[in-house]
Amino acid sequence: MSEGHEVDVRSFVLVIPDEWYKMSQREESIKARSEMLFSVEHVKLIIEHPVYLQQLAHFLHEVKPDSNPLWIDRINAIKALRAIGSANGPAGELGAFTTLDRLLSSIIPVPQTTNTSLVSGGNEALEALAREELPAYVNHVWTGFVHMTIKHRITNTLPSLLQDLSDGPPVFCLTDPSRYDNPIVFASEGFHRVTQYGRGFALGRNCRFLQGANTDRRSVQRLKDMLDQGKEHSETLLNYRRDGSVFMNLVTVVPLFDSNGSLCYFLGIQVDVSKLLLTSAGLGSLRDLVAAHQVRLSRGSDITNEEPHTSEKALGSLAGNFTVDLNKSTKQHASVKGKGKPQPKDMDSTNLIPAPAPATPTVTVTVPVPVLPEAPTPTPTAGLRRMELPCGVLEHYLLVEPSPSLRIVFTSPSLNVPGMVQVPFLSRICGPSDRGLLEAKFRQGQGAKVKVRWLTSERAPQGCIPGSAVSGTVRPAGPIHRTWVHTTPLLGIKGEVGAWMIILVDDDDDDKNEHLTTVSAPPIAPFDPNKTRCRKEWWAG
Repeated sequence: MSEGHEVDVRSFVLVIPDEWYKMSQREESIKARSEMLFSVEHVKLIIEHPVYLQQLAHFLHEVKPDSNPLWIDRINAIKALRAIGSANGPAGELGAFTTLDRLLSSIIPVPQTTNTSLVSGGNEALEALAREELPAYVNHVWTGFVHMTIKHRITNTLPSLLQDLSDGPPVFCLTDPSRYDNPIVFASEGFHRVTQYGRGFALGRNCRFLQGANTDRRSVQRLKDMLDQGKEHSETLLNYRRDGSVFMNLVTVVPLFDSNGSLCYFLGIQVDVSKLLLTSAGLGSLRDLVAAHQVRLSRGSDITNEEPHTSEKALGSLAGNFTVDLNKSTKQHASVKGKGKPQPKDMDSTNLIPAPAPATPTVTVTVPVPVLPEAPTPTPTAGLRRMELPCGVLEHYLLVEPSPSLRIVFTSPSLNVPGMVQVPFLSRICGPSDRGLLEAKFRQGQGAKVKVRWLTSERAPQGCIPGSAVSGTVRPAGPIHRTWVHTTPLLGIKGEVGAWMIILVDDDDDDKNEHLTTVSAPPIAPFDPNKTRCRKEWWAG
């Protein structure tokens, strides 16, 4: 260093403070928004907003019809409380009534209307909605989004908007319930990369090591209860990486059964949905809640403090209570409670006062799934269109033995058809070039993404013989479908391939536009938790 030459002290800084600040801010944002996501405040905002309430009601009517009477009673209790609060607003502004007597004047204060039973019931209703219905709705919206993102990612048609909202492809793990504590036996490299836990730590342990202080115990319990019943289930959880950082994890666990209906394994599918949380994708109510929280923080007030009602706002809120037609199930429920008596035509069966005049149309909303990036605007319709329910994060998938057999062992429900299980995977691929490419990748233990001609039945068309290199003129008609195949190796403790996770996606450019399955899946015996579980370690060979 030359004498008299001053060196900028910033040249000695190896870590950029801004980057650390951004990382810490992101961590705090994920934690804060995860608490808001399933909070009572979120439920209150949804109930206050006609469009958001309509979306939630539509979802519950289509997806959870058994819960309709329960949540309708909860909504009605909350709306009754709102009506009382709205009436107290303008009444409080009256101040007091003054009466004149011969000798003195007295002031009679206006009492506030209260109902302790409704207050208790309303609070319980809010807690119940935040505990059960709201998580199911959020899982439904984000599952549809992730399903669409995975499909476009595999087919190389993922728009830039979805790329910005996606944290990467799904990762997988396979657990064995026949062993103590249902440990992980195989996992993809992506699982270790996302969680930062290597094979030496993760394999042989239960997945609960991903939980932490802020993980919602109710979501964990719901997941456990569904698995005990042998049912597929999804939950959105706040999980922790090895370095202590958090991420929002959309977890789907699928039970895998053998031909006798005995439980063999659980397939875990995990997707990092932290960007969906940070951008409130598909959840306009969460976006509004975050905005309100930021405004209150800027004013120095607590998020739980509500703004006082003026008479104008109170009356407007009261009117909004009785102009939202939840759905047909509400009226059906009211009819059942009224012992089958028909409701008056000028009376909304969900409320306690007459509905608006017929000249004022009721606002209803058609809710697409998933809704991105924000809630749709209200559109007057005659009724709600039936909701298109997502089939889960993945629709078509296979679990296949390692090379050289590559035998299909388990399938998704959509592919559970006669002749699909216990046959070589490559026997379903038409064309020697496609089979040769996939076979080479399987031998090398490398994942691949290839568009192939998929045979949807055991019987191959003329000139397309499964498992052979014979090629001829393939008839245009037949059980062939252009399909994208995405393969991921699930590795064991020594890095060996224990199984292959294969995702199949229909090619939208295929003019035939056929489905992957051509026959209905056969029925299987119902799950019996006391039944002997499959202990055959087919990966050992």
